[in-house]
Amino acid sequence: MRHFVSSTLAVACLLFAAPVVAGSKPVEPAPINIDAPPTAAFTDSTAAGLAGTKRVAITSVIVAFQSSTGAIAGPGMFFRMFQSKDEVLSVMAIPGMNSHLQDDLAESAYLALVTELKAQGFEIVPQSQIAANANYQAIIQRSGYANHSRFANAMGDVEFVGPEGLATYMPYQGELGPFHFPSKTYLGWTSGMGGKSMTPGGPSIISMADAWKVPGFEVALAKELNANVVKAFYVVSLGKADAKRKTSFSTSQHSGLFTSGGNLYSGNYTTLDRTITGTGQAFAQVGLVADQSRIAFRTPTGNAKWQKVPATKMGPAKDGDVVVRLAEPIIGSTDYFSVHQGDLVKRSGFLSGTQKGDINLNFVARISDPVGYGKEVTGMIEAANHAMLGLVKQ
Repeated sequence: MRHFVSSTLAVACLLFAAPVVAGSKPVEPAPINIDAPPTAAFTDSTAAGLAGTKRVAITSVIVAFQSSTGAIAGPGMFFRMFQSKDEVLSVMAIPGMNSHLQDDLAESAYLALVTELKAQGFEIVPQSQIAANANYQAIIQRSGYANHSRFANAMGDVEFVGPEGLATYMPYQGELGPFHFPSKTYLGWTSGMGGKSMTPGGPSIISMADAWKVPGFEVALAKELNANVVKAFYVVSLGKADAKRKTSFSTSQHSGLFTSGGNLYSGNYTTLDRTITGTGQAFAQVGLVADQSRIAFRTPTGNAKWQKVPATKMGPAKDGDVVVRLAEPIIGSTDYFSVHQGDLVKRSGFLSGTQKGDINLNFVARISDPVGYGKEVTGMIEAANHAMLGLVKQ
């Protein structure tokens, strides 16, 4: 595990992209070197909800690559009037991940899902039948968004990538909870007004809220195909950033003119100086995020209105009638990254939603071993699929 510590502000403007990988799809998975197999759990549902049919129609596979994470240190809300308001913001970001590698991993995730569903006794509906269905077309028209859309969530910036030939679409926000709300952006990937993606054709707060008809379309699609509609969502984590803030005081002696109580004096006097310093630490580590990495089934007899989840409490999403999720995070290696202090290229301006601190400590992450990284991500997704779908084995 590599740690990088800094207490100064960066002034250079750097943007790194991972080297292009020459290779074929899909990415070969690597064995997962973990102490125990991944654990999975149901989200307010049981396998009994899938008893009506063994057929499944895959409508969405999204790999969400977390592109930034941050931490802030500052005075508490109720003590700001008595303390310095200077806040220390530490951010680690990978602002330019290679798109070809992302495409390969999304393709691998789709194929891994198909393989595991078949292994667990499910019959896969051909993609051509799904694409030709009017309800599926209504879903894409209502909430579809551009592949490789850049957005944000409760952890920071994120890039949504789907496999070739399978359209990407956003579930209804009411079924997702606060994690998927674009509340934190360190790279300015969403706007400050409306939470709109910086990607042309990308999602927004408005489009997420307007997707309330999607559950009904999915139920109708499931009925017409006599199949459970399946959506898979994998959140690939980046690592962690920490911030610390320190206040120090010092006195200094002066002579000359000074004012006190509105009067002007001349002589010797003492001033008390307060200095705020910040330190940041970051390490990049690949992994899969628990609770939000999930496989959702919308059944032919499901709730066409939508499944409710808490709007203020951070918890698992429930964008289906039967949902299985990764119960514990899968933590991988730090060996595939290089991290150094640098300035992050950010979208700025009046509409930018970028978080800023009074003291900003930035770390740029770069994938230095894309082959190893790709194999580990694919292996993690395969292991997660096996754990999650093992709960609904037919």
